[in-house]
Amino acid sequence: MWFLIGEIFVALLIAAVIGLVVGWLLGWVTGRASRSGGVAGAGSDAAADGIEAQLAERDVEIERLRAELAPYRSDDLKLINGIGPVFERTLNAMGYSTFDQVAAWTREEIRAVAAEIDLFPDRIIRDRWVEQAEALMARSAAHDDGQASESAPEEDG
Repeated sequence: MWFLIGEIFVALLIAAVIGLVVGWLLGWVTGRASRSGGVAGAGSDAAADGIEAQLAERDVEIERLRAELAPYRSDDLKLINGIGPVFERTLNAMGYSTFDQVAAWTREEIRAVAAEIDLFPDRIIRDRWVEQAEALMARSAAHDDGQASESAPEEDG
């Protein structure tokens, strides 16, 4: 029995020594490669910088195209509670077709819209059209699919 335990102990000792030697050799080889790879490391940094620059250029191009296409884009304003098909057509005729435009309304624009639609400005403020447009705009940007909500719009009235 003691003989068997001794053999196991010797086998474990040999395995530990072999593991240390192999580990030291791998560390030496990879350490030497990384020390001599200073130029390659700089090349990797330059490549990463190049990719970042390309991505930044693409982001600028995407924003330019979005701004250029903005006049042709429209959102479903009926997703704003309180805006139905009739109000949406009137708003579109007035030049308001996106959540961004409604979200940017000032008090004067709210009064002008209310006068055109024959509403009291309080209705637009009470129904929180501007805040709803901001939320729909954020949701639309997050999903980037143009559908802000699946909720049924309220009727004009």
